[in-house]
Amino acid sequence: MPIDKKTNRSYLYLASKKNKWQFNPEEVNARQLERMERRFAVFDKDGDDHLTIEEVESLKSLVRKELHATPEQMKTLKTAIRTFFEEIGVDEKGLNGNDWIEALMAFNAAEEERAKQNEKTVASILGDAYFDILDTNKDNDISREEMKKMMMPNTNSLFTCATNGDNGGKVTRKELTAYVKQMWLM
Repeated sequence: MPIDKKTNRSYLYLASKKNKWQFNPEEVNARQLERMERRFAVFDKDGDDHLTIEEVESLKSLVRKELHATPEQMKTLKTAIRTFFEEIGVDEKGLNGNDWIEALMAFNAAEEERAKQNEKTVASILGDAYFDILDTNKDNDISREEMKKMMMPNTNSLFTCATNGDNGGKVTRKELTAYVKQMWLM
């Protein structure tokens, strides 16, 4: 089922701001396409090329176990994840793989418009939820050790990416949000 521009949250947001962005598949380069397809495959647990919010939310038990999050933190994270994916177009009805690329590109355009309007981005909501879980000592920075809870095997390279090469040894809330944005958006 193609994306319904009258119900997709990203398209609705863009329209509300009089942004006339239109999806052009030719603007998606091979690297972006590969990245977006990999993201879809991670969440499409049953491999049916149809992603539902239930599939996305099924990963929360893994997150809770790996991150040692409190029930309150998990509730905040679940809301952030749901908001993030619903904004893309993944809901109970789901989103087909064929529509995933357009949906992510529309989401990216909406996030850029939010930033332009000085509004809180959806990526920052998700980044904040992760940050609050990872910052176990509540010093408003994430150390390499705290980051290891989320990143597992490739912590060093991801930590360096998230800190923009900053050797201060800490990731700020702003840097983690930028990393989440970079990971999901173009």
